[in-house]
Amino acid sequence: MIALWMAVLDRNLQNAEVQKLMDSVPEWRQERLERLKCAEWQHEPLCAYWLLKRALRERFGWEELPDMERTPSGKPYFPACPEVHFNISHTDGAVFVGIADREIGVDVEKIRPVNERMRQRFGCTADSEFFHVWVRREARAKRLGTPVELRDESPLGMDEQIFYPESFPGYMSCAVWAGVESPEVHLLTMEELLCD
Repeated sequence: MIALWMAVLDRNLQNAEVQKLMDSVPEWRQERLERLKCAEWQHEPLCAYWLLKRALRERFGWEELPDMERTPSGKPYFPACPEVHFNISHTDGAVFVGIADREIGVDVEKIRPVNERMRQRFGCTADSEFFHVWVRREARAKRLGTPVELRDESPLGMDEQIFYPESFPGYMSCAVWAGVESPEVHLLTMEELLCD
């Protein structure tokens, strides 16, 4: 079972929405969000956790997020539900969640200008090409809970699946898991995300 959920965030959250979403976020994440200098920087992470909650409710009927802990490398997981794996990503204007019955990594990035030195470092000539490479490397690292490979990328594992879902104009996304299973993909507007 592989399910990918993405939402485009085309407006800022209202104060009541921020509070509603903040109440659903794990306490350790709330503390990190409350330390941000700009309140608007909270919006994407809050929406990412809300999308995770929605995806888990749709898949398993869960009304609340289970307690989360983090591995030594910082990857969150559900200790009471080790058979359910998840990963979240957010960028300016979009959020991405993957849930699976095996380790999964996801990344979404807004395509934006990249300096020439960075493009050359990754062997890319265009910004979109750079982000195609970057989201793959980020998703592979997040799947395993390891640092992103900034130099040479390791060869793909024998059963490693790389999937670039159709997302939203101006964004690049990637999901990585082991096996050949095709994913369910759900694209939501902001209003669909916040509807309940």
